[in-house]
Amino acid sequence: LPTHSALAEIRAHVSLSNVHQLAKLTKELPPPPQGLGAVAVAPSNVFATLVCSTLQNGNATLEERYDAVKPLLERLDAAELVALAKFLALGGDPPVVAAASDVSGEWEPKLPIHLRADVLKETVSLLQKAKTKGDGGASKKGGGAPGDAPSVSKVPGDEVAALKAAHVHLEGMQRVMRDVDLQGEDFVDLEATCGSPMELDRALGGLLGKGRALPCVCAAADILRSETDKDARFTSPSMILKSVVSAALSELAAVGTDDAARQAALKRIKGVLRSLATSDGSGTTDQHGSNEVNAAQLGELRNWAWKQLQQFCSDSIEGEEDAGVLQSRIRLLETMSVLTAGGDQGEAGVHWKGWSAPADTSSQASLLVCRSAACVGALGRVAHFTVHDVASLQAAEGLFERFLTSVDEDAPKLQTLVSLLNLWESEASWAQTDFPADSKGTKQSTVLLRDDALGAWVGTEEPTYIPVSLLHRCWQSLFAAMLKAGLEERVVQAVGAAVFGMTDEEIWGCPWRRALLTAEDAELLISNQGFTHPASAVKFGLLLPISSIRDDAVHRLLSLSNNLTSSAESQSKCALDAELLACVLATGSLSATCAVEPVFNHLCRLLSEATNDECSPLHSVAVPYAVALLTASGKHGLAGALVLQHTNVNPALCTFDGALVSLERFLRVQSKSSTTREIDDIDLWEDALPLTTACLHDHLALVCTVALTVLINDLKQCAKS
Repeated sequence: LPTHSALAEIRAHVSLSNVHQLAKLTKELPPPPQGLGAVAVAPSNVFATLVCSTLQNGNATLEERYDAVKPLLERLDAAELVALAKFLALGGDPPVVAAASDVSGEWEPKLPIHLRADVLKETVSLLQKAKTKGDGGASKKGGGAPGDAPSVSKVPGDEVAALKAAHVHLEGMQRVMRDVDLQGEDFVDLEATCGSPMELDRALGGLLGKGRALPCVCAAADILRSETDKDARFTSPSMILKSVVSAALSELAAVGTDDAARQAALKRIKGVLRSLATSDGSGTTDQHGSNEVNAAQLGELRNWAWKQLQQFCSDSIEGEEDAGVLQSRIRLLETMSVLTAGGDQGEAGVHWKGWSAPADTSSQASLLVCRSAACVGALGRVAHFTVHDVASLQAAEGLFERFLTSVDEDAPKLQTLVSLLNLWESEASWAQTDFPADSKGTKQSTVLLRDDALGAWVGTEEPTYIPVSLLHRCWQSLFAAMLKAGLEERVVQAVGAAVFGMTDEEIWGCPWRRALLTAEDAELLISNQGFTHPASAVKFGLLLPISSIRDDAVHRLLSLSNNLTSSAESQSKCALDAELLACVLATGSLSATCAVEPVFNHLCRLLSEATNDECSPLHSVAVPYAVALLTASGKHGLAGALVLQHTNVNPALCTFDGALVSLERFLRVQSKSSTTREIDDIDLWEDALPLTTACLHDHLALVCTVALTVLINDLKQCAKS
């Protein structure tokens, strides 16, 4: 081979204008002295050096530079032509002429696919011409012969065949890029297969695992297989899809604690499910050939995939100890639940339009038991159960009783059972209820839970009703255990969250509102003196949307007046805090406290403290809400005085009419304001009643609008009289 220094010297001086003279000169040079390790530079080396240097650097575009040096390819020695073609078009090892550069670093050609295909086409054509003429090298055109060239026979026949196959493959890739809707990295994966049936099948499986549409994958397969060996054994895209799903499910069952491998397998499965989601369910068209997947075949593939996932999620569903596998099953079952869902397609982005799942409910039952098992995993082996244990209300009650018996007074485990019941309320089909307004329902009186309840204040609409939970016996037993363990605030929070709209969309996504207890259940808990703090019992009673229990809670609140003027210990047990203030406001009970001055004055102090504390969730809503409640109940004087105090005006310095003017102006401003606060902004456990507080923010403008209407009507009546 020529020495590196000699080729570098040639590169420094060769150009398109002198390449033929320099090649002729190298032919006429005497051979180097023997024993010095030098090798003669052949004319072919000169042409090859110019081809590489021109493609590597230049002011013209790459296409223009390639067109300029393309005629020089026929001047190359056959073996050097093959090596250069493999380097330029197929990413092969760089020949010595490519490394002879005065630029630091190795050159990696990045020719576009159409130029690479042309390099292979020109190379194969020149080799075939040379073999036909039998002149031992590439054909010569005018301008002088570069010198004697080795015989084409020195180039192995299988290399020439490989170059021809690679050219056909790149031509097919150009068609794929032009006709098939794939992404950039997909073309790189397909191009690397270079006509190998096994590699092509692997690349097609990778595309399906990425979620590329099955019609596109079939089209790419047909194009790349159309001009290859007709005797080669190719796997149909449908079979490739099945193998990808089967392999991924096998990995999920065997990955153990390897979370990265688990996520990769789940991603491939979801990708395959996306590949089966066509826009209209009609399958592919006929333009790309034999790999067409029609609507019937597409439906069969969807049914097959559904059954495979269902079987995986149902195997040994009971007693599953591997939390990772359990989470994998949950993710798969969640994905299955949106395959036929309209509208929002969820995280997986999968929607099989026009397809209906097989008629059975085992997947939903499996999802419930998997989520339940994940929820109560902290309970240990006692938490192992089967799908039959959550198949009905009666079975679930028996399972819950078993759990409750096992946890004793363990506070974290009791809170785990709260989460389990919340899950069942949200997801279990047998827990869904919509009782009419009868004896099974619990009446809302003045509590503002939804817009239609506003009418109860002005007498234009009937109060609405909230259904009683079918799991109320479980809730009653759980609350009794929690009170025994001293978890009074957690009990209050659970009741309030259910009434004001329990929802956890990140986990379950099904909001629900229910009364967790019947009147009898609530009376039993209160009468057994389970609450050690009177204020906790008041909050508990106020939050339950049951008229008799709420009225009793108001009486209990008023009876606390003696404690407000007694010892510090009694005041501590009374604990009239901001949480109770939120309950009083949200349930519309503030006006009832006006009859007992110490209680009302204490609540007003809490209003002032919440307003002055910028970190309080009631900072911007407490006083406006209280003013609206007092106005709506006809206590305009108190409401006006509260407005004046809030605006730092001494009520004694203002007339009654002036207070009413200030009140009206205040309500108009508040009715147009927006103080909605996201529930996520309130820490779920730091603030004991986040949903109750959020309700105040969400409904402040509506409450002020109703209060303003009452005030204006009353003022008009006074003017007439």
